[in-house]
Amino acid sequence: MTAKSILSRRQFLSLLLTAIPGASIAHGMTIEPERLRIILNPLKIAGPAVRFVHFSDLHFRGETVLTRKVIDEIRRFRPLFACFSGDLIANTDQKEGAFPFIRSLNCPVYGVPGNHDYRSGVPFKEFAAAFSSTGGAWLENENLLVPGTGLEVVGLAAYDNQTIAPRLSEKRILLTHFPQAVDRIGDATFAAILAGHSHG
Repeated sequence: MTAKSILSRRQFLSLLLTAIPGASIAHGMTIEPERLRIILNPLKIAGPAVRFVHFSDLHFRGETVLTRKVIDEIRRFRPLFACFSGDLIANTDQKEGAFPFIRSLNCPVYGVPGNHDYRSGVPFKEFAAAFSSTGGAWLENENLLVPGTGLEVVGLAAYDNQTIAPRLSEKRILLTHFPQAVDRIGDATFAAILAGHSHG
């Protein structure tokens, strides 16, 4: 006697296609928020070595195991500065913990907005105040030289009129939220392009 299949092939595929989005959401809400991946990646930039950190897509929801790990690891590396490529908060309530978090990193932090930051309802002048209080800056289509390094950090806004500011140095780092920004930089060259959004 042969066993009869409980589900037809079509039913199985329908069930599978229905389950994948649910599994992705569950992963994003339960596993990913506590995952910290550290990659050491030396850049070949002329001149003395400069240690800096890049992090992104924190989606701050209060002090958690992850935010504590981020603070501890950044402090442990003792970078000259840090770059943040967007998605700090999603709503106005989160700024009360997120901005002190940025200030707690013990180094200048240069940041650009991500799509969640735009939707948060928090004026960007408040982000600018938090980031500049570290000695860094909130960069929306702006650039600056990192003091004492000769490195130029170029910030590209996630939306609006994305423009790359005129060159200040041969050693440039582009900071943007969306990786697709590389399609819009024309013939501009950078030693590194730091982006977020893709969560990995």
